[in-house]
This record gives sequence, C-alpha cells and structure tokens, in this order.
Amino acid sequence: MVLLQTIFEVLTTKIFIILPAICALLLSYYGLNNAFRLIHLAKIPLAEKISREKQHQAFLTNARALAIQRYSQFKNRVYRIFTYRRYPIIVLPLSELKFLRTLPDTVLSFDDAIAEDLYARYTGMVVGHHIIQHSVKTRLTPSLPRLNPLIAMEVADALEKELATNVFFDLAANPHHLPTLRSEIQSVLACHNNEYTTQALQSLKNLDSLLKESSRLHPPGIGAFTRKVLTPFTLPSGQTIPSGVFIEVPQYATNRDPEIFPNPDEFDPWRFAREREKAREKGLAEEAAQNQFVSVSPHGLTFGYGRHACPGRFFAANEIKMIVAQVVMGWELKMPDGVQGRWEDLCLGAGIVPDPTKSILMKRFRA
Repeated sequence: MVLLQTIFEVLTTKIFIILPAICALLLSYYGLNNAFRLIHLAKIPLAEKISREKQHQAFLTNARALAIQRYSQFKNRVYRIFTYRRYPIIVLPLSELKFLRTLPDTVLSFDDAIAEDLYARYTGMVVGHHIIQHSVKTRLTPSLPRLNPLIAMEVADALEKELATNVFFDLAANPHHLPTLRSEIQSVLACHNNEYTTQALQSLKNLDSLLKESSRLHPPGIGAFTRKVLTPFTLPSGQTIPSGVFIEVPQYATNRDPEIFPNPDEFDPWRFAREREKAREKGLAEEAAQNQFVSVSPHGLTFGYGRHACPGRFFAANEIKMIVAQVVMGWELKMPDGVQGRWEDLCLGAGIVPDPTKSILMKRFRA
C-alpha cells in the first residue's frame, strides 16, 4: 500500500514534466514526417503551376484532355497532380509497374485507397475484408466450365454493364462489323452443340478482340493501379516517394499512345486478334496471352494489375461475351438517324462511363 502511494505521489508531481515531454516527442515525430514528405514532394514536378483550387476545377471539367497533355509532357517521368482527393497524386510511368507490384500492402495499400474514395471514416463502409475475393478465386472461377451454360440461360435478363453498353455503342456506330462477328459465333456454336461452353467462349477470338478494343478506347478511368503510400519507398530510378500520398499510372493516355497502339483513335475491333495470331505464329505464348481480353499487363489495365487485379474478370468476361453474342445473333444495331459517329462518353472527374441518356436503334435480324 505504501509503495502504491509512493508511486502515485511521484506521478502526480512529475506529470507536468512527463506530459509535455511526450507531447514534444509526438510533435517532433509528426513534424519530421511532414517535413520529410514536403521535401520529397518538392522534388517531384507539378503538372500545372496553378493554384490547387484551379487544378481541382480543371480536373473535374477536362480530365481526359489534361491526361493526354500531361502524358505527352511527362512521358516516362514522375509528376504530381491534385484532384478531388485531400492528398496529391503521384503519377508514375508504366515502366515502374513491375517494381510496384512487388511492394507489400504495408507499403502500397489498395484498401486504404478504396477507403479514401468511399469516405469510409464517415460512411462506415467496411473495406479490407477479402472473403469475397477469396471465394471468387477459389470457388467461382474454377467452376466456370460447369456454370457457363447456366449463365447463358439468364443472359437475356442480365443487367447492362458499362462495358457491354460501350460495345453496343461501338457496334451501332460500326454495323459493318456485325457479319464478321455473326459468322464466328455461328461457326463456334456449331462445333459445341450450340452451347456457350468454356471452350466455345475461348474460341470466339474476334469477339474477345472486340471487347478488348472497346475497353481500350473507353476505359473505366483516367488512371489505374491507384494506391495509398503508407511507407516511403524509393523507385529503381532513385526517386523517393513519401508516405501519405496516392500513386497511380496513366491509363486513358496510354491507351491513346500511337507508339503502343498504331492509329490509337481508330476503332479496330480485330486489332488484338491479329496481334494474338502473330504472337502465336512466332511461338510467343505469353505475348499471345497478353492480347486476350482478361489479361492484365502494363498496356491492359482494365481489370487492374498485380495482386489486386480483379479476381472476377473471368466470370465477367464470359458473361459479357454471352450477352454480346446473344444480341449480335438476334439483332441489327445502328445509330439513330442523323447521328454521325459514336455517342461520346461522359467523364466524371477520374471516371469514364457511357452516356446513360443515349440510345441506339435495334431491329430483329433475319438471316
């Protein structure tokens, strides 16, 4: 009892010394961290030397044009931008992706980036539970050969997804490609008892190429591989990336790079089928695989990249192929009278979506 009383007396007499010391240590720690971040951020060039508020406004109203302009100006270099987030985004060149994918989640956090976008601190939305991803990888994807025919029965009732909508907009603006697709679908189904089996879907190489080309021209966002930096790290180039910022790589601008995709603004539905066949003829199996719709690579970021690439992309690809195949076999598509070209996408900040207010014309196909 005497010992406890003595300890209490010491604490009460020293508390006014201990507390300020602890506070000073904490302030020093956070102050040094903040100084470290600011020093290294200052070494990374800003895309535009205008106020943060003006950068926000420009991003919200003209993100696609800015993405192309910045990509051209800073190609293969690191730069930073301000968007709708509280913290700056460090845009890294595609050449760094192979290194970035090796970093653990304790350094680059996918979950923290999602939580920031969902305002999880305020909304209470839960992120970071990977049971769904685990179930998709271990149960759904391996079961697709058995489930595909059942999925096909429900295709007519499936919700229209953004990618399928983009494909229909592309076909309506380019109806001369429909006969080629129909011919392939008829031929493949005839060899598989008119069922959309896994083998049948894999044989629809022109359709697969069409989906990849449509997603190239109309990606879901300006950037990809968005992560929050939890721990500072250094790129192979020697550039230090501080903690507390977000990183991403350019997606929209990369997809429009003529050095990567010849005639990048042209809708060429068989682009990837040709590249796939060329690689196959040369015996380059890995390169051939990279030209498939479900593949993820630095030049194909629709489904992400690295350990957090979309685990359900195989299911999604099969579903979309069956939706498009059913429509192509049963309908003619065209743009409304007087409309030239394809409907423009809507760009909502970093997101790109097909315009939900637009429509196309359809009529029954008679063979």
